[in-house]
Amino acid sequence: MGAFASYAPMALSALQTGQQISSNRADQKSRTAQTEANRQADIASINASETERARERAEELRIRQARLRARQG
Repeated sequence: MGAFASYAPMALSALQTGQQISSNRADQKSRTAQTEANRQADIASINASETERARERAEELRIRQARLRARQG
C-alpha cells in the first residue's frame, strides 16, 4: 500500500493536468469560433456597405446622365 500511496498524488496531479489541458483547449476553440464569427460578421457588414455605396453611386450616375441628356435637349 505504501507504493500506491506515493504514486496516487502523482497520478491525481497528472489527471488534473490533463483535465486542465482539455479545458484550455475547449476554451481556446470557443474563443477561436467567436473570433471567426466576429470576422464573418465584419465581412458581411463591409460587403453590405460596399453594396449600398455601389447602389448610391449608380443612382447618382443615373441622375447626372439624365441631367446631361435634359440639357442637351
